[in-house]
Amino acid sequence: MVLSFEVILGGIWETASFILRALGAHDQQNSAESTWSTLLLLLAPLWVNAFVYMVLGRMIYFFLPEKNIFGVKAASVAKYFVWLDVIRIIYRLIEWSAGQSSTTNAIPYHEAYVFCLDALPVFLSMTSLCIVHPGFVLVGQDSDFPKLTRAEKKEQKRVKKASKQTAKEEKKQEKKHQNRTKYALSTVEA
Repeated sequence: MVLSFEVILGGIWETASFILRALGAHDQQNSAESTWSTLLLLLAPLWVNAFVYMVLGRMIYFFLPEKNIFGVKAASVAKYFVWLDVIRIIYRLIEWSAGQSSTTNAIPYHEAYVFCLDALPVFLSMTSLCIVHPGFVLVGQDSDFPKLTRAEKKEQKRVKKASKQTAKEEKKQEKKHQNRTKYALSTVEA
């Protein structure tokens, strides 16, 4: 599995964030360290989440014969990872909605919130990925998405569109046939 660079990058950014946070504790007037620490802390979990959702898509492709779940194609799961990161977004909205004052908003000023709501989930997910890496489970022919050329993708779209058009025409002919039958029956009865 070649996708591990997202986890590595997420880990590096999370670690850099806490290094800058520690340095900022010694030089509290340096806003650059605080800004970069916060930025890296916000963005690092996105890399880990991206990896997890890419792996989820491959697991769906590998284990489910339909190659989709709840109508979502396995190859599209990773595209939706941003939308599935709601719990963290809600936490961030709460964190910053009360303003920057330490009297009205305790979250940015107490390390326990950062450690429990940011660092712990990232640490647990990265630890679990190290213990049971998806590369050990996803082994075999369907462990990766098929690599289609641009021409093959176009051909798939063309075939799909043609089959939809054929189904539409058949439905139209069926409806015409039903209307003719109804008309014929109504004239026989009259």
